[in-house]
Amino acid sequence: METIVLYNIQGALQKTKDIHMNRYFDNTDFCLSSVCPRLMWTNRRAPGELPQSFAAEQTVDRLNRRTASKQLASIEKGCVVLSVCGESELICATVNLFSGGKVPPMGVCGAAFRSGSFVAYTDLLCPDKEGGVIMYCVRPALHIRPMNIREAAFCAQVVQDSGIAVSRVIAVCLDSAYVRGGEKPLSQMFRFTDITGECTRKSREVMKFASRMLEVLNCPKAPDISLNASCITPEDCPALHHHRKQLEDPNILDMCGVSRKTKLSLIRETGGALRTLKNSPALSPLEKRQVRMITDNIPPVIDVRGIKSFISTLSYPLCFLDFESYQPPVPPFDGLRPFEPLAFQYSMHVWYSPDMPPVHRSFLAPAGTDPRRAMAAQLAEDIPEGACLVAYNMQFEAHVLETLADMFPEYAPYLNTARKNMRDLMKVFSKRQWYDGKMMGSFSLKAVVAALFPDDKSVGYQSLHGVHNGCEAMNAYALAAAGETRSTKDDLLDYCAMDTMSMVKITELLYKAVSGNNE
Repeated sequence: METIVLYNIQGALQKTKDIHMNRYFDNTDFCLSSVCPRLMWTNRRAPGELPQSFAAEQTVDRLNRRTASKQLASIEKGCVVLSVCGESELICATVNLFSGGKVPPMGVCGAAFRSGSFVAYTDLLCPDKEGGVIMYCVRPALHIRPMNIREAAFCAQVVQDSGIAVSRVIAVCLDSAYVRGGEKPLSQMFRFTDITGECTRKSREVMKFASRMLEVLNCPKAPDISLNASCITPEDCPALHHHRKQLEDPNILDMCGVSRKTKLSLIRETGGALRTLKNSPALSPLEKRQVRMITDNIPPVIDVRGIKSFISTLSYPLCFLDFESYQPPVPPFDGLRPFEPLAFQYSMHVWYSPDMPPVHRSFLAPAGTDPRRAMAAQLAEDIPEGACLVAYNMQFEAHVLETLADMFPEYAPYLNTARKNMRDLMKVFSKRQWYDGKMMGSFSLKAVVAALFPDDKSVGYQSLHGVHNGCEAMNAYALAAAGETRSTKDDLLDYCAMDTMSMVKITELLYKAVSGNNE
C-alpha cells in the first residue's frame, strides 16, 4: 500500500533565510508570458486590473494539477507530498529534503526549486538509479500541447541549475477512456510520453525567453504590446481591457460571430469603431445589419408569426430549469471519466398559470459529495406531473436528465417524461425571431437579458455577489469541493435562480409581444 506523507515545513525556514521572492519568475509567469507578456506583468504587478474571475481560474488550474499529481503519486510505494504553503516556505522545504544535492529515496510531489531568479514548481520527482531524478510533468488535460513541453523544459533546466540531475522528463496527461470504478486500475487514468529529447533541444531557447520575460517583469511599466490574434483567441485575453480602452465604443471587439482575423484587420485599417463599419466589405450582410442596428438605434426585429409558433408548443405548468456543473479532471466518483461534466445544482421556477406567480425550487449538493442520486430524487419530486420544461440552450439539461434516468431506474419514468417534453427558449433568438442590436450578435442568456431588460435589477447579473456567470459558478464549486474556500452556497443559489427567473421574464415578454396580434 502506498504511503502519502504531508511534509511539515516547520524548521525548514531556519535553514534558508536568504530567499527573497519579490522578483522571481516561475512556471505560471512563463506560461502567461507565452500568451501575452503584458498579461504576465499585470498578473504579478497589478493584479487588480484583471477580471476577478481570472484569479479564481488560475487557482482552479493549480488545484486540478495538484490533484492529478497526488493521484499519480499515490501509485508510487512511498511518496512525500509537500503540504500547500507559501512560495518561500515551499522552496525551503524542498532545500531541506534535497539537502546537499542528495535525492531522497522516495518520490516527492509538489517540490519547488530556485536557481537565481527562476523558480520551478514540479509535480512529481522520482529517484533514478544514478542519483538523479525522473521528472513527471502532470497536465490535467487530455492532450500534451507544445506549451506544456516548453514549460517542462523550463522546469527541468531550473531543477538542474539548482544542483539536481534530471535524467528523464515524462509528460503526463489523462486518458478520456478511463472510467473510475471500472476494471482499469488507477494507473491507466494516465498517459505517459517521454519528452526528454525535446526538453533538451528547447532548453537554451526557453531560458533565453525566460530571461527576456524576467526583464519585462522587473520593468516598472507594463510592456506595450500591440493587439494581435492571441489577444482574442480562443477566448479574450484577461488583459484585453488595455486595448479596449484605446478604442472608441462601441467597437468591433464587442461583436460576437465576427472572426478574429476580420476584427484585427478592421481595427488596423479603420480603428474598429462600429460607426465606421456600416458598409464595410469585410463584413457579411448580416453583420452589417447588426452594426446598423447598433449605430442607428434601429428598433428590435420581432417575427410575430415565428414567436407565435414557439408559444404554441408551450403548455402550463411551465417548468423553467437550469443546471450548473463542473468538470473535475480527476473523476471524484465512480462511473465518471476525466473532465466529464457533473451537475451539482439546479434552479427551477414553476409557473402553474398566467394568474399565479412562479414558484421557485432549488437543489445544491453539499460541496465534496456525490450529487447524482439526491439530485435525481429531488427532480422527480419537484417537476410537476405533465409539466412543460423550458431550458435555455437545452442540450445540457436534456443530457443531465437522460444520464440520471439511466443511472437510477426508479426515477427514470419521471425524468424521461420531463426530458421528452422540453422546449428550448434560445431558438427564438438563434432563429432571429427576436433580434435586438444590443445583443451584439450573441444569443447567450446574459446577452439577451441585458438587451431586453437593461434596467431590471431582478435580472441584473452584475448586482450579484461572488458568482456572475457559469464559469464563476463552476470555479466556486470546484474550490469549495476541494476545501479551498469558504462556503459559496448563497452566491451559487442566487446566481442559478437568476438564470431561471430570466427565462420566466423572457417568456412573459414573448406572450405580451403576440397577445392581441392577429398576424
